[in-house]
Amino acid sequence: MNFFEIIVRSSKDGRFIVACPAFPNCESEGASLEEAIEGAIEKIADNVAINIKKQLKDSLREIGKKLPEKRPFEFSSVLTRFPVSLN
Repeated sequence: MNFFEIIVRSSKDGRFIVACPAFPNCESEGASLEEAIEGAIEKIADNVAINIKKQLKDSLREIGKKLPEKRPFEFSSVLTRFPVSLN
């Protein structure tokens, strides 16, 4: 299991700031700690999704294929490996 450092601090005006340095631009601010955490989770999820899509496109390009188009009720699969670090 992988773990990422999460930094929690408060701003001068009493708001909460949550950051995950392992991911670019992953800092969230909120009036409550829960709000700041939710924002950070969204940013981490977005970052991971972007990295997975990029790595999938790169893998497909290497084998000469493109990402399958979205089609209802059809299933396509592509096997690829992802490194432990997604950033």
